[in-house]
Amino acid sequence: MHTLHKAQTILDQFVMASRRFGLSVSLKKTEVLFQPSPDNIYATPVVTIGNTALPVAGTFCYLGSRIHRTGSLDDEITARLAKATAAFGCLRNKSACGTTTEFEQILNSRVAIHESRSYIR
Repeated sequence: MHTLHKAQTILDQFVMASRRFGLSVSLKKTEVLFQPSPDNIYATPVVTIGNTALPVAGTFCYLGSRIHRTGSLDDEITARLAKATAAFGCLRNKSACGTTTEFEQILNSRVAIHESRSYIR
């Protein structure tokens, strides 16, 4: 189980390792998202780099998926449904995707992805 203290220790070690390689952690681009275990109450985390407290995020997008501090999948499901709706709308109406060539490319790539997934199982 991770605690805020452990998270701070790991971040401090990461910052030190980055500095050894001549790199720095961007304070403008770094945020904290804390997900407590289900039996713990959420407390706003305070994680710092040097003397600067990092901003706390409620959600963020990581590798195309939305992660929420509560562990809720509502944002993720909503985003995926919106993408699926747009994709199926494109498939129904070729003109919504532009030229027929673009439509065929989208359809062919989706078929290829589907076929590759069926071989993996």
